[in-house]
Amino acid sequence: MLLQKQNPSLDYEALTCYFNNMIFGRRPTEAIVNLNALRHNLRVIKSAAGSADVIAIVKANAYGHGAVKIAGALKLGGVRRFGVAMVEEGIELRNSGIKDDIFLLSGVFKGEEDEIIKGGFIPFVFDLRTVNMLSRAGEKMRKPVRVHIKVDTGMGRIGILPGEAGVFFRGLKRFRNISVEGIASHFADLGDGGKTFAEWQMSCFRKVIAEGVKEGFNFKYIHIANSAAIFLLPQAHFNLVRPGIALYGVEPYPSRALKNELRPVMELRTEILHIKNVQKNFTVSYGRTFKTRRRSIIATVPVGYADGLDRHLSNNAHVLVRGEKAPVAGRICMDLTMIDVTGIKDVKIGDGVTIIGRQGRESVTAVEIADRIGTIPYEVFTKIGIRVPRRFV
Repeated sequence: MLLQKQNPSLDYEALTCYFNNMIFGRRPTEAIVNLNALRHNLRVIKSAAGSADVIAIVKANAYGHGAVKIAGALKLGGVRRFGVAMVEEGIELRNSGIKDDIFLLSGVFKGEEDEIIKGGFIPFVFDLRTVNMLSRAGEKMRKPVRVHIKVDTGMGRIGILPGEAGVFFRGLKRFRNISVEGIASHFADLGDGGKTFAEWQMSCFRKVIAEGVKEGFNFKYIHIANSAAIFLLPQAHFNLVRPGIALYGVEPYPSRALKNELRPVMELRTEILHIKNVQKNFTVSYGRTFKTRRRSIIATVPVGYADGLDRHLSNNAHVLVRGEKAPVAGRICMDLTMIDVTGIKDVKIGDGVTIIGRQGRESVTAVEIADRIGTIPYEVFTKIGIRVPRRFV
């Protein structure tokens, strides 16, 4: 059943802060989300996209940034379309007061069709079984169902294959209650050397569009461009683009794209909880993987892998204290992490610690963290869990 908007303040961020404050007290660990940076990034994206309109991707709690507040800020910036992965994420936005178009990017699961129609969501469809399910539910509620067709041009994930498009289009014409509003695909590779494959995907996509038009479909909206394609492949813009990671200040391909025009939206901060002076050969944390080489000062900060600080960063990262780099000392624990602050002057309990962000001339980026552990900044952001309140500035 679609949740009723009885108290707009009870959104994800409010519940997170409540959970944190009531259960954990005033732990200083928090993610600071800069909405001015977000709106700046939106302007950069719009400038690059030209006449194409924007579907802002806010799935996975807006890549960990806080979907409700992010969507609200983007709406003030002129965004009227939002993309989420699943129905529950769409309901959260509806209950926060978002009345604009919300796209379900990851398909439809059995039993969700009533929620989709009640919520006015626009699902991606790519099989006739799902179309039939949605059509029946729409007829029962006497409501047409708006959909966008998803085409698999080389991602290998979801979507109709180009060779199956004709059969799909002919079958789709049977469902009078289905309103085919648009058609979409997704790039698999736009990195170094990937542009040729992207152009091949574009060719496949155009052929499928032409086949759909031949079968009588008039696609009001056509879209394939993700963050990278917005900046690197103007011919892919069509009339809608789907920025995700670029909204949050990460250049999709830093070696080829924007030269730091985007601004990071999130910083992850905490404070020093405890300090101890230790002797040479003192070992730190589980497994004793860190051993001091001199008399040292070890500080403990209240953040751990349960908050999203990946355990693979153990002995493999630094944070910022008083504008200087402090290496992670030993294995990251569930709730706590130790850092070596020996070379930093006048460190004291309560000093601010930046895990992602900037202090003075030094910075730590999500891209840098991702590179250290062999992943992508998307994962760095989305792993920052519910125990970390988002503070919007």
